[in-house]
Amino acid sequence: MRFNFWYSIIALTLMATNSVLARSTPGQGIVTTRVGSSMGAIKDNAFSVAVQPDGKIVVAGASYNGKDSDFAVLRYFPNGSLDTEFGDGGVAIFDSRMGDDKAYAVAIQPVGTILAARTVYNG
Repeated sequence: MRFNFWYSIIALTLMATNSVLARSTPGQGIVTTRVGSSMGAIKDNAFSVAVQPDGKIVVAGASYNGKDSDFAVLRYFPNGSLDTEFGDGGVAIFDSRMGDDKAYAVAIQPVGTILAARTVYNG
């Protein structure tokens, strides 16, 4: 999944968590992960970022599947690599099959549960 407009959000989050990536990558703390179709690079978006107590970074947004958007949640280690034990290789995709699904908010409960709020738009 390539997140177009939020590079500064993830960069600030990475730096705020004192991640290895933010400190070791000269001038940048950018992570790009392709998830959707080949058009995903221009149509995927991230809308919310949360940091778990263990430093893992959870990102919620939308991934373009070639027809419409699917609700997407990704989890990264503090160094910027995907946590492959989360979802399917670090990525969880949900498709309502009713239209564009987008996750606009993510929060971490004290017990570690990830909560994400989504919308479905079908015109």
